[in-house]
Amino acid sequence: MVVVSPKDGGYAMSLVEYDGEESNIEYFAPCSVGYRGIAAYGTKREGDGKTPEGMFALRRGLCFTMDFESRFPMEQYDQNDIWSEDPESPDYNTLVRDPLPENQGERLWARRETQFRYIVVVEYNTDPIVAGAGSAIFIHAWRNEGRSTAGCIGMAEENVRQLVEWLDPDKNPHIIILDEQH
Repeated sequence: MVVVSPKDGGYAMSLVEYDGEESNIEYFAPCSVGYRGIAAYGTKREGDGKTPEGMFALRRGLCFTMDFESRFPMEQYDQNDIWSEDPESPDYNTLVRDPLPENQGERLWARRETQFRYIVVVEYNTDPIVAGAGSAIFIHAWRNEGRSTAGCIGMAEENVRQLVEWLDPDKNPHIIILDEQH
């Protein structure tokens, strides 16, 4: 379980092992959320600058180089791939390989060296996909320490890598994102 919660005027991520009876905090790191904070459950909208509140599966990740070892399923992307952010597109909130030029989306390759070396996909609005409810919610490296995101969860690159190496798909990992009210 990955938990993002308020701490000391900012946010922190905790990695928690839970065996059904006891929990054990394995890891703790500062992180950032959307520049407009956390969207209350069910209120997230495309482009609102908020991180969605709730519990979401962590099933896969993306990377531009396989320079690590992990049990977590990671898919390598290249300069042609986008994550569709166009609510009018049938590909909305999915990875699109070799998109048409008019497709709008997060150009992953453009930030491969700064923020998107390692990406954990937060399975928010992925099953089912609701057009306009928000897309491309990831855990990725922050641009500058503590700097907010457009709605993702940002943290130091080395912490994202540790997360990717820690996640075990056999343990059905999830993330819980909480705001100040919870």
